[in-house]
Amino acid sequence: MLLTSLAALLLTAASASAQAPLRKIGQLRLAVLGISASPDPAAPVVPKHTPSGVRIVVRGGAGDLAPADVTRFLGPDVEVRGELVGPNLTEPVALTSRTTSDPLL
Repeated sequence: MLLTSLAALLLTAASASAQAPLRKIGQLRLAVLGISASPDPAAPVVPKHTPSGVRIVVRGGAGDLAPADVTRFLGPDVEVRGELVGPNLTEPVALTSRTTSDPLL
């Protein structure tokens, strides 16, 4: 009985060492990057009583994304929201891009 157990143990060890080593069949480099949005210019100056807009630049990866790419990436219902504050405003004014055809303006 002891001899049978010892033989089984040796066969198991021999078969484990006889397996082929792992082979590398490919390689993949995957960069996971986020996106960011910011006004352009960063600190816009808007004169009194002058209708104005602020351009929003969306960056992803190594550069700026085109509006079509932003819509494709985030969906057709993408919109930008912000708040306007200043010395002559008693409280922040909510702004949204929903009223324009360009979601980034």
